[in-house]
Amino acid sequence: MQNKLYLKCLLLFGLVLSSAASLFTVSASAASDEGWQIEPVFTDKQTGRDYYNARTWRNGSMEGRVLFVDKEGSWRALPEKYVDIFPDERSGRLYLGQNQVQKGLITNFYDPSTDRVTRQRVYESSPDGKYGISLEKSYLSSQLRNNYTLYIKNMQTGESRKWHETSKSMWYLWLPDNRLLVQWYSESEKQSEIVILNPATDKVERVALAKMEAYDAKGNRLLISYNEPTRKSYVLNLADRRVHKAGQAEIESFYKNTEPLPVTKTVVPAKREPNIDPAEIPAIEVQEETVYEASITVDGRTILLPYGYTDVNNNTWLPLTPLAEALGGKVEKEKSSGFQFDVGGKKYTLNESNSEIVFDRLHVSIKTLRQFGLSVEQFRWITPKH
Repeated sequence: MQNKLYLKCLLLFGLVLSSAASLFTVSASAASDEGWQIEPVFTDKQTGRDYYNARTWRNGSMEGRVLFVDKEGSWRALPEKYVDIFPDERSGRLYLGQNQVQKGLITNFYDPSTDRVTRQRVYESSPDGKYGISLEKSYLSSQLRNNYTLYIKNMQTGESRKWHETSKSMWYLWLPDNRLLVQWYSESEKQSEIVILNPATDKVERVALAKMEAYDAKGNRLLISYNEPTRKSYVLNLADRRVHKAGQAEIESFYKNTEPLPVTKTVVPAKREPNIDPAEIPAIEVQEETVYEASITVDGRTILLPYGYTDVNNNTWLPLTPLAEALGGKVEKEKSSGFQFDVGGKKYTLNESNSEIVFDRLHVSIKTLRQFGLSVEQFRWITPKH
């Protein structure tokens, strides 16, 4: 089966973590204060519900709600913290955005048939299911630039490892042999580079200093263009690395039948508006569960963590918020720079030397916790359920 590579370019980020602008955008100048815009999203076949995103500006800030009309014609809403909903036809899943920056690397999945919200880290599985890939984009406000991070998860051990980090966008694609094809920006070569990563060995092999345009899985071929002004297309055979100039018919063959077939087809309901203020529509109760990636025992308390990751220096990093909450501590921003972690009557300073911020969330390493004098008795990765 052929795959168009640009579909993979930041796909996971686009589907999961940019929910604040997922379906429609309202500008402050275009929307009057207190006025709502109602956007039809999808009809759920199992429940017969019609779902809508509602959004408004109030007191200079954006507010949103997820509304639905049930089979009896009554308007209902999801809890207020969920501000928008959007379906992914490729996976058949429904994503929920929250009224705050998504907590770290976590995604909300919603099942209308049970009104259950599942919070978990999302990975794209290798063909054999032994590894998962997660390409995440965040904005570094301190450096005024985007940051792209590639994580690889070992589904057999549960460990998630930060594999590559850059300020340039990346493309990726799982190959049929369970290796990962990646295009990134080579800092040493100062140009685009195509590599193959073997997650089982961590071996990285250069394919070409070029850009990927498309991939033909059946023929195990790449359509590439070299980093030169003409940007002419070439065909690279991944088996023997032979390259030849691509003719127009050959170029077109890469793009025939490349769109992946959707798992589901979204049915969009008719546009309509409730007869009461969306803010006043009663919310239903939903069941919420978290799929945890790791657990840690600190000072005799075992704490479940929604995610964690290991860096290139084998330091294991954990989100601080669930740790602080479980230990009865708190985290405060200092007036100068850094943060203060208050726990057990003691105060610890967190800065760039002993913590890091990912997706506007503060993370600490196990090494830092021990340096603070906290007793870390055990840490383990939780093996995913298949």
